[in-house]
Amino acid sequence: MHLSPEAARVLGCLIEKSQATPEYYPMTLNALAAACNQKNSRDPVVEYSSEEVEDALGQLRDRGLCAFVSGEGRVLKYAHRCGDSGMGLAQAQQAALSLMLLRGPQTFGEIKNRSGRQYEFSSLEEVQEVIDALNQREPPLAEQAPRQTGQKEVRYRHLFFENAEATAPATVATSSLRIEVETLKHLVRTMQERIEKLEAELRQIKADLY
Repeated sequence: MHLSPEAARVLGCLIEKSQATPEYYPMTLNALAAACNQKNSRDPVVEYSSEEVEDALGQLRDRGLCAFVSGEGRVLKYAHRCGDSGMGLAQAQQAALSLMLLRGPQTFGEIKNRSGRQYEFSSLEEVQEVIDALNQREPPLAEQAPRQTGQKEVRYRHLFFENAEATAPATVATSSLRIEVETLKHLVRTMQERIEKLEAELRQIKADLY
């Protein structure tokens, strides 16, 4: 069930809009691109082209997560298949999953407070039950995310693609190494210039003596 980040973002948008604005669902390609590129309620903020969104939809369809439907005037529209017609996820499970797809790892409190337009969780215990249900599926759809520096609360993330947190340390290490290499290069250049200057001064002293 692995997806590209683009396909995961599109799936999250389809789920979100099906619950938050059902009057505009299923969605056209342009509406989906706008939903993916929203500046609010998205982490990270992206700027996908229509072609990228269309490719993502093809990937979702290949995995049975999306269906193409005809709209008015032969306009093609798109719908997810995470509910009864596909994966069989309950409304609460879909809401929690879409938040993790669109905003990254979430605490129980964040899921409860941010899901209001899609589903009203009655308590944090209900959120926990929903996350447990996603975790216990085969294959699992969610897991506890590694704690980052400075984080105290436990967060949960989806498992549709390799999460950025897993690769962040390597990225930081690579960046630090690049900086160190550039610093060393600058130091070598400086030393070469000083050596050349000293050699020139030595030649001048020898010329003055003889």
